[in-house]
Amino acid sequence: MKKIKYNIAKDKKIDSVKFTIFSILVVIISVSFFVFGIRNLSHNTKKKQKEIIELKQFKSRSDNILNKSKGYNRKINEIKSKWNKQVAFSNLLITKKSFSFLKKLNVLENLLPEGVYINEIKISNDSKSFVQINIVAYPFSKSIDVFRRFSMYNLNIKDEKEIDGTYRANLTLKIEDEKN
Repeated sequence: MKKIKYNIAKDKKIDSVKFTIFSILVVIISVSFFVFGIRNLSHNTKKKQKEIIELKQFKSRSDNILNKSKGYNRKINEIKSKWNKQVAFSNLLITKKSFSFLKKLNVLENLLPEGVYINEIKISNDSKSFVQINIVAYPFSKSIDVFRRFSMYNLNIKDEKEIDGTYRANLTLKIEDEKN
């Protein structure tokens, strides 16, 4: 079998000058692209390094500010704690100083009907104090009137007796101090 050779070139020989010039031109363009790419990459790398340095500086500043704010918050909480303790103590002193057993006695005097007497009284020294009284009422109906009048003060009847027409009862009341 016979092989067919196709040669579409005008000349069978390659022009070496044109080939050399074309090759040099391709190499120059390739080298210029390579140099331009390296230079561009190094420029981008320098930008990124500057940005990284700036970010690190910002992070260190923000960490420093965060640590300072934590320290300030700790100090504020310590001061608040001391302040709250002092306020609570001051309020306790004010409450104890403003306690007036005379106000409680006034309430008792205004609410007791005629014919009912207090035999014994105990008053505790705090703002929500309990008042313990022993009453003596001559007619039984007066004691019912006492129970009705004192019912708004959390009345608790502990002991009741009737001896020879007199009615005796041990009562506990919760008379709160009024706020000024």
